[in-house]
Amino acid sequence: MPLSDGIKIRCQQLNPTVGDFRANVDSIIAALRHAERDGIDLLVLPELVVSGYSPQDLLESPAFVAEYAKATEYIVGETSGTALLFGTISINTTGYGRPIYNSAVLAQNGSVVGERYKTLLPTYDVFDELRYFEPSPTNTPLAWNGVNLGITICEDIWNVENERVYHKYDRDPSRELKLAGAELIVNISASP
Repeated sequence: MPLSDGIKIRCQQLNPTVGDFRANVDSIIAALRHAERDGIDLLVLPELVVSGYSPQDLLESPAFVAEYAKATEYIVGETSGTALLFGTISINTTGYGRPIYNSAVLAQNGSVVGERYKTLLPTYDVFDELRYFEPSPTNTPLAWNGVNLGITICEDIWNVENERVYHKYDRDPSRELKLAGAELIVNISASP
């Protein structure tokens, strides 16, 4: 549906517990069911909501990554008419770089509509994401319900000049998305 027709979007903050997949998935599904009852078109949940932010060295455990994949697959399968944009991880299948991406998955009607990966990985203050995740080499808009949806994850939208610059990046994902035709940019975040 065109933006002029109106899209009901709900951004919902959850309070996941790091590593508690069962409780986190239950919370995600409860939020999804509530959004469905309210006629929401798109429910937006935080970065890495499936595991809680930030799982840090748990991401180096193959068993943890496997459980993450199972939880993500279950959540996708539980979607119906209300689209769900949520933070998870995705496996890097390129054969080079770190084994996983910090990702955003858009799911609807039991299927993945698309996924996008975090481009700018912070390595300052309490953040050490480049240790675990491969940065996204590209980010393009995702066609959803007739809208070119730009998806960014946390730091991707913070590449701005302001009074306190923690890190300089040579890319600006939001600008890249705008130049590629994004009509709406949605950012998922879970900064502590």
